[in-house]
Amino acid sequence: MLVIALLWLLAVTSALSRSFLPIDETRYVSVAWEMWHTHSFWVPHMNGETYADKPPLLFWLIHAGWAIFGVNEWWPKLIGPLASLLALGQLYRIARQLGYAQTSASLAPLALMAMLMWKLYSGALSSTSC
Repeated sequence: MLVIALLWLLAVTSALSRSFLPIDETRYVSVAWEMWHTHSFWVPHMNGETYADKPPLLFWLIHAGWAIFGVNEWWPKLIGPLASLLALGQLYRIARQLGYAQTSASLAPLALMAMLMWKLYSGALSSTSC
């Protein structure tokens, strides 16, 4: 469990220390900002037109954080690592329900975190396909 916490802390640190990735993350934050600015919370818009490339749950999560913490840059960056942490917990629960012992089930999230693609996209906002 300590290893998972340390690796997740590394993902959070890397997500907060970099800027938004061009094209995807900048687009998602600009769509969320336009929704926030125009108070259009049900339908995402980009440049005044409906944005249907991504389900609105991602933008609603950004808005929830902005409503709690104020409009900032770090909250959208934390959504990816938080979703990754939730997925690791769910993977552990699935392994336990499949009948694996606690020690074997705790290895499943570690195996997932050892994969290169998981490490690359676990901190990215664009990986959160809510």
